[in-house]
Amino acid sequence: MKSLKPVTAEKYRQVVELRIAGVTFDEIASRVGYANRTGAWHAYQAAMERYVIESVESQRLSSRNAST
Repeated sequence: MKSLKPVTAEKYRQVVELRIAGVTFDEIASRVGYANRTGAWHAYQAAMERYVIESVESQRLSSRNAST
């Protein structure tokens, strides 16, 4: 998986934290610096997809290490 620029990773972190706190995508866009709620929504989706993929990869590595 391609690594993120630190600025992008930080924005993704902020988006996820705000969304978990119940903040709307309109407000997230305003706070984090996206042009509109659609940009914030796409960032949230990308962050969550990345998290799921990283979690699965981590589980696979753990399983391999446990069986050796």
